[in-house]
Amino acid sequence: MRKTLPRTPTVVNSLHPSPTFSHLETTTSSPRTTSATVAPGLFVIPMSARQAAAKSFPTRIARPPTTQNSYQPSPYRPPVPADQRLLLWTTPHSQVAHNDINSQLPPEFQVMFSYLLSLLPLIPSQPLLYERFFDSLSTSTRQSYGAGLLRFTQFCDRLRIPESLRMPASDVLISAFVADASGSHSGECVRNWLNGLRCWHIFNRAEWHGRDPWVLPFRKTADKLGTPFKRPLRKPISSEHLLALYYHLDRNSHRGAAIWAAALAAFWGCRRLGELLSGELPFTPSDALWSSPDCARSLSSRSRSHPRRSAPSVVFILLHTHTLI
Repeated sequence: MRKTLPRTPTVVNSLHPSPTFSHLETTTSSPRTTSATVAPGLFVIPMSARQAAAKSFPTRIARPPTTQNSYQPSPYRPPVPADQRLLLWTTPHSQVAHNDINSQLPPEFQVMFSYLLSLLPLIPSQPLLYERFFDSLSTSTRQSYGAGLLRFTQFCDRLRIPESLRMPASDVLISAFVADASGSHSGECVRNWLNGLRCWHIFNRAEWHGRDPWVLPFRKTADKLGTPFKRPLRKPISSEHLLALYYHLDRNSHRGAAIWAAALAAFWGCRRLGELLSGELPFTPSDALWSSPDCARSLSSRSRSHPRRSAPSVVFILLHTHTLI
């Protein structure tokens, strides 16, 4: 009778530990610890700080990359959704930044995550720092910045740039990246890619050379050569448009009242709709403007052009703005 090999267990006996992992930030983990909750004498391998922080992101499945979005496989770049690339795509410099954070924070500054209560001890503070860092960016911004990081990775793969030279990216490498994209993409698109690359450097505590004197002429050239790729200017919204909307809406319904309020706030406040409305699905109540406690009504505001007139107004705080770090 043929004997079959036993299946590989999910936990390893402490008397026969498995081989150590490589020193990559995306694959390394904290030192192994014993967890009596699982079983005495057995240990589990905790997830890395970046993987723990990624648990706070919206759950998405990484789709297989298309031909246009393909890149060379690397343990530095696991297949993750676009909004997680800034967090989970790393370089050798990322480990340096990780160790630097560890050296500057005392061991007492630790965070316990509820989903790890039954498996792991206290986790170092990096997950909290990483999570709060990316809380400053909306999901759409993280996705947009992740696209720029993808284009930079494809460019470096094509030129066979070593991993150690991709971060910090030198002014020459950034200039070459901008020059390669000039004439085939709009200047705004190239700037957005650089914004994502800059955010990636800031997060990994790497020096950013994207504003060096050598790079600035290439950025101007990208704007000039990218003019044919600009979208045509849209016609402005006028008061006639508001009147047409006013007479065709059922303002007594919740839907009509919400549309009318958003239109007035965008028109008179000169706001982007993305700052007033949540375009992400599923709907998140915490991201809705009406959930902000900083909302005040005023019935005595006076117009500067007509001091004798008074009109009601509402003052509210925008939860999301289109700003850079």
